[in-house]
Formats: sequence, structure tokens, C-alpha cells
Amino acid sequence: MKKKLKSDIFCTAFIIIFIIFLILLYMNFGKTNVLEKKKIYSKVIVGDKYGFDINGSALTFGMIVPGTSSSIREIILMNKYNRDVDVEIYSDGSIKNFLKVSKNNFILRANESVNIKFSASVPLDCERGLYDGNVTILIKKVNEYL
Repeated sequence: MKKKLKSDIFCTAFIIIFIIFLILLYMNFGKTNVLEKKKIYSKVIVGDKYGFDINGSALTFGMIVPGTSSSIREIILMNKYNRDVDVEIYSDGSIKNFLKVSKNNFILRANESVNIKFSASVPLDCERGLYDGNVTILIKKVNEYL
């Protein structure tokens, strides 16, 4: 009976140590995988008329009427690394559900560039007001093990 108890304790300890190892490995891989993270402020105003907002440091779409879409805003994304990178784009805040992006979750080759187009589409039943948040662009190492 004591031998079985010692065996059970050993197996349980091994499983716990293995799980801790996997968690630490995952956390370390996640940190080293991201090469660059860029946040870009983004906003749209929903109103009763159309208006423009020209801004060189943010993704601003001006004022638009419910049930319509904004003009297209573009950014040029350049891969300055001497390796292929994985690009992931996501947004947050109250503008999140309005934003459309032309290209997402793709591999950008070494020293290549791409134009990414953004627009805001507002539903017809949307309340008037300011909707804003951030667009985050993650540049990550390409996972060479898949």
C-alpha cells in the first residue's frame, strides 16, 4: 500500500512539474515571438452630416451619417527585418465593430511593403456620437515549427 501511495505522489508531482514547464515555455515563447507592437489611435464621429478629418498620425474617419461608410484611409507597412514576419491587426474600443481592414493575418516577406486600407462602416441604427479606440499592429516572428 505504501508503495502505491509513493507512486501516486510521484506521478502527481511529475504532472504538476510538467504543466508548470509547459506554462513557462508558452509564456517565454509568447514574449520572444513579438518583434514590434504599434498602436494607432482611431476615431469616427457619427452625426447628421459628412465631415473630413485629415490627420497624419491617427486613423481618423471624420463625421459620417448612420448607414454609410467612410472614405478609405491607408497606411504603408514596411518589413524592416531581414526575415519574413507575421502581421496581425486588431482593434479595441467603441470603434472596434465599425472598422474594416483590407488585409489581416498575413506573412510579410523580408524587406517588402504593403498598403493596408481601413474604412469605418456604421450601421443605420447607430446612435450619434464619437466612437474611438486603437488599431494594434503586431509584427511577429514567423513560427518556423509549423
